[in-house]
Amino acid sequence: MRCTTYIQFGKLYGVSPQSKIERVKSSQNFYAHINIRQNLKNFQKDGGCCCTFGDKRTFLDFAIDSFSEKDLAATDIVLMRAYNTQHSFTRQLRRYLEVQPDGCFVGRDVNGKAVGFGASVDFGNLSYIGLMGTDPNFQGLGLGHLMMARMLDFLDGRRCPTIFLDARPAAASLYEQCGFVDEDVTTVFKKQSSPIANTKQNDCSKDIDFLIKEERITPELDSFDSAIFGAQRKSLLRSFWNDNPARFLMSRDSLSGQIDGYLVAQQNVIGPWIANDYSVARRLLSRSLEFPFEEEPFVYTSEANMQATKLLNEFGFTPQRSLRHMRRGSKIHRERMTKIYGQASLGLG
Repeated sequence: MRCTTYIQFGKLYGVSPQSKIERVKSSQNFYAHINIRQNLKNFQKDGGCCCTFGDKRTFLDFAIDSFSEKDLAATDIVLMRAYNTQHSFTRQLRRYLEVQPDGCFVGRDVNGKAVGFGASVDFGNLSYIGLMGTDPNFQGLGLGHLMMARMLDFLDGRRCPTIFLDARPAAASLYEQCGFVDEDVTTVFKKQSSPIANTKQNDCSKDIDFLIKEERITPELDSFDSAIFGAQRKSLLRSFWNDNPARFLMSRDSLSGQIDGYLVAQQNVIGPWIANDYSVARRLLSRSLEFPFEEEPFVYTSEANMQATKLLNEFGFTPQRSLRHMRRGSKIHRERMTKIYGQASLGLG
């Protein structure tokens, strides 16, 4: 029989179905009440939650399940409603299933219907949380806290020392309650359709190879990426390569022959995009823009990476919004502000 879960001060707790009501209080005056309702006829998975935030008390019956293939369609609808968009999230959801299926969770209402989603990915030295969303009819009822608690419990159980996420300013207070602090700002850029006169499209092909020549993601590329990103993420790179090897660009130094940059041209995002210097990053970006995209592509980059901002402005990208890049746990060294020109996504780093 399922245990209902709740959060206290960034930790996950379970209450057995034999319990009636339990209450906890943290030093930040966050209260969580758990009321187990064992006789719900229409809810096969026990779980009743009553959360009190300040003077506001709200009730919600739900369960948190592991995410699976059968949840794709319903969860896609939840995320489209949560983010108020007509664009499908199926591709992102499938990538999570491929890279870290046990780190994805779906929240269900009293009838077992999907009403929330959250994903976490463990890269070893660091991890990311992202693509959190709640059906608008269930927002403000504490479900976000409980989804967050479940993911933190998952990552803490794997002894992840550092967790990152990119937060909308309106949602940042939730993450602050869970122990996250600001580390950087992530700027979302989008390509504008008008051509840019000073962009030279013909300077990009030299020294750029395609991983279609390889049978797999090579140890050389894996080592190059992990030294800059801060952790090994071979499974994620392999996932992008499997999508379409021709859209996985790699640059080599003309003298040493060593990898000095790579870029993945996703269908609507440019990234991951890593380069040792501006000239390499420029060649990769210029070549990537020769591919067709489903829509004008996005790039997610550090506000502190001034070279990336300069380059994106040159190629006709404009900033759309800013997110708080937040961290929970140990501070680690990585070259996010100098060599990471574009993230894979807001939830994968």
